[in-house]
Amino acid sequence: MKNIAVRYALIVFAISVVWTLTEHALGFNTTRHDIGQYTRQVPAFIFYGSIVLAIWQLRKSQQNSLRYGQGILLGLNLTMIYASLLTIWYALYAEVINKQFQSSLLAFREAQYAQSGASADNLAEQLRIDTLSSGGSLGSYVLLFAILLLFGLCVSVVAGLALRKRPKLG
Repeated sequence: MKNIAVRYALIVFAISVVWTLTEHALGFNTTRHDIGQYTRQVPAFIFYGSIVLAIWQLRKSQQNSLRYGQGILLGLNLTMIYASLLTIWYALYAEVINKQFQSSLLAFREAQYAQSGASADNLAEQLRIDTLSSGGSLGSYVLLFAILLLFGLCVSVVAGLALRKRPKLG
């Protein structure tokens, strides 16, 4: 079970790194946040899909049987590994590779909120949330890890329930 979790976590992590570097090269994390705000979601959906695939592979490796707890445990192991690696990667990316990520994102968001006609208080609150969630502080990386952990656990619970199957008797 641990080998499956490690393998899937490493594969999805590698995909996430390549995806982030591709976005960077295309300017989606620097000058084209209008596109990047959507493309940055792709690794998350690949990660959620990997949890389902990993649990399905575990069931397949156990003669098509899976206890609910096994699915949750596998998904949680995969999530812990991936969330740890991705949090470190995003910290490295935002603090070393693309130091202007947060400032350029906040400038984009400010223009976006101002164009929508948001009040000054609403604008300030939205920018505070964006500041917390876009890197640059230990708290933002802890929040990223916690969000990945929470959503990974939710997907694990649902996938574990959907894919559970009792062994055939006899």
